[in-house]
Amino acid sequence: MTVLESLRVAFRALAANKLRAALTMLGIIIGVAAVIALMSAGEGVSTFIAEQFQAVGTNLLFVVPGSLSDASAGGPMAMTAGGAELTNSDAEALRDPLRAPDVALVAPQVRNVTVVA
Repeated sequence: MTVLESLRVAFRALAANKLRAALTMLGIIIGVAAVIALMSAGEGVSTFIAEQFQAVGTNLLFVVPGSLSDASAGGPMAMTAGGAELTNSDAEALRDPLRAPDVALVAPQVRNVTVVA
């Protein structure tokens, strides 16, 4: 069977089953559109998250009390549950240009986590 003969058979089958051919094309079109929509949504979310991280800035450093072993045991909030604390004197030490010459700004914060039952 030649290529030309195969094409003739295919077109005859399409002409004989117009509804089936139309529904098949519609299914393919809807499937491709769904894949494109999902890929676009995923790319948009990825861009949004990257922009949020960039908004924080690459020149910022957050200092929290605790150790790495505390953080790995229970997540970031586990670091604040331990006995280690940062005080105002720690913030003042970071403000001192002789002790920390590359620090431009220090903004101490107080955070408290409470469980309401």
